[in-house]
Amino acid sequence: MQLVSAPQRQWPRGDADVEAFHLAYHLLTTAISNPANQIEFRIYAGTMQFLRGLSVLHARRTFDGSSGERDLQDTYFDCDDVAALAAGISGEAR
Repeated sequence: MQLVSAPQRQWPRGDADVEAFHLAYHLLTTAISNPANQIEFRIYAGTMQFLRGLSVLHARRTFDGSSGERDLQDTYFDCDDVAALAAGISGEAR
């Protein structure tokens, strides 16, 4: 997996908020770029994947259009609604 890092840039010194932001940004970029913090897998046709988007940072590799069609669809739902529906179906609802 090849990740491209943003070039190192100097920012104006002296503004504590700006320096704190850039330090935090650098730490986040370092953590994201570390292969130990990444999981990679292939999704095949017909695969359904559920992610809790608030706790997952996700990305895709470049898609080569000459290799076939790509049809990726997504939908969003409230986790509390899904949990309530599941509880109702299983008879665990109060």
